[in-house]
Amino acid sequence: MKSIDYEALASPFPPDDIEWRVGHASKKTPPTCTLLAYLTARAVMDRLDAVVGPNNWQDTYKPGPDGGIMCSIAVWDGSKECWISKSDGAENTNIEAIKGGYSGAFKRAAVKWGIGRYLYSLGTEWHDVVEHYSAKRDGVDYIKAKVDGSWVFIKRPDLPEWALPERPKDPSWYDDQAAFCSELSNNGLKYEDVASWCKDMGRPRPSRMDSNGRSRLLDYLNSKEGLDRFSSWRNG
Repeated sequence: MKSIDYEALASPFPPDDIEWRVGHASKKTPPTCTLLAYLTARAVMDRLDAVVGPNNWQDTYKPGPDGGIMCSIAVWDGSKECWISKSDGAENTNIEAIKGGYSGAFKRAAVKWGIGRYLYSLGTEWHDVVEHYSAKRDGVDYIKAKVDGSWVFIKRPDLPEWALPERPKDPSWYDDQAAFCSELSNNGLKYEDVASWCKDMGRPRPSRMDSNGRSRLLDYLNSKEGLDRFSSWRNG
């Protein structure tokens, strides 16, 4: 029986599935603002459907202890033949209060399953705003948002490599795999550890690199600096 694929649930979403809202705005003129990344409820539902199957998860709701909504998302674990449930809650929102509360609670419960949790690690940056007419002319991908009661445009942030879906496997990987893994083994390294290290460093796994990228990685891991950095990660 199939167990829950937690890694697939927690994997990054395509940039088109990420939406942004203004966090804080400065008082200067023109203002600057921070942006907060979030997923839509529909993107979360699509992830659950894709990873566990539409018939293998369910969401239930009840009033929160101090108002608002509590949501529980239960997922069927085939290896244990049981439902596993994770819950969280949200307050009702100012706009479409009840609907917003249900959506917020659902997305927070999904974070307990790892869905979209990586977005919390993006950090906070301040962004310049652009006037309406400039945004219409320059062809850049902008987010439209309200800052201090006025509509402004903010350049859509570029996501770091680690916050993007993994690239497809390089076609030449299947020819290079045996030799690559053999060289790692000669140095006392395991492919699974190196792949995890690359991912934690915000780089693609070796199977997603091209041949030149894998060659440079091996050279780096053969150097004292590379081995020291890898050892520090493995022992940390």
